[in-house]
Amino acid sequence: MGADFLEKTKKPFRKHLARSRAKLKMDTLFSAEPELRSRILRAEPFPNCAPAVGDRLTIEPDNGRLIARAGITPVAEISNPPPSLIDHFVKSPTLAPAEVSEINAFCGTLGIKIETIN
Repeated sequence: MGADFLEKTKKPFRKHLARSRAKLKMDTLFSAEPELRSRILRAEPFPNCAPAVGDRLTIEPDNGRLIARAGITPVAEISNPPPSLIDHFVKSPTLAPAEVSEINAFCGTLGIKIETIN
């Protein structure tokens, strides 16, 4: 009974443990956390501003457009932001963290990655 029984039940028991381990990995309603989503928008830099890739910026709304600032200095303007992003700023009038992700020297624009909470 002892050794034979243990050999017979070893495989089903391991399957049970594997399934239980998989259930623990799955997110539930209360364990899921909001993720930061980022979107890259095209911005036109202001004259005499030379941002570099990786520079941290803040985005704030200004009369239907968005202004990217490094500290208090305006760096770039996003003239036609998507309506969903404008709605985000209307609902919660705060600054959004951003980062310069790319610089297009050919057309003189910046790619700015804006992080918003989903």
